[in-house]
Amino acid sequence: MTDTPTHYGLAKIVTIRRDFDRHRQACREGDITRIQETWDMCERWLGYVFPVATRDARKEA
Repeated sequence: MTDTPTHYGLAKIVTIRRDFDRHRQACREGDITRIQETWDMCERWLGYVFPVATRDARKEA
């Protein structure tokens, strides 16, 4: 058994990594349209990547 999580809620960590990998690739290629599309997919995972910052932003809103 490992200490590495395999899920974030119902999502698999590999899904999160896949979305961010696609975004990084789009950035490297410089395709602005694809960068926006891939970022839209990544936004849903920001609570996982930056849990404290997301929680603080919700308090301020």
